[in-house]
Amino acid sequence: MNLLKNEAFITTSDDNALTLTTHRIRADFSSGSEARFTSIMLEHVSSVQLSSRSFPFLIGLAFLLIIGGIAAGSDRSTNSSVPAVLIAAGVLAGLAYFFYKQHNCIIASDGGSRIEFSTSGMKRDTLISFLDKIEEAKDKRGSL
Repeated sequence: MNLLKNEAFITTSDDNALTLTTHRIRADFSSGSEARFTSIMLEHVSSVQLSSRSFPFLIGLAFLLIIGGIAAGSDRSTNSSVPAVLIAAGVLAGLAYFFYKQHNCIIASDGGSRIEFSTSGMKRDTLISFLDKIEEAKDKRGSL
């Protein structure tokens, strides 16, 4: 990365995909067939956001399937494989709830561009510290 006049590095992500300087924030993500490069000048950063999304209906579905499996197992006229299938499906729905949680960070600019990346596996304190650094750098840079 070529630094601009009077620009200095503040921090980078562990994988160097995200770089914060005194003048801008840059993201260079690539995985498989997808690659994204975005650079936003700090004076154009309009918001930073951490979001998470879960699918609570999966827990409800898991509960219903497991209860249905137990109920079907107590009925002697039910095929013996039905309770096992229902309980297994309930367990899978419960596991899916935990594996399909989505955690993202979005850094938006007033010009329409945005940097969005998955934060799964990152500590919340680390993420908030990074967002604090963006806000501090933007504040120091001031309105140009």
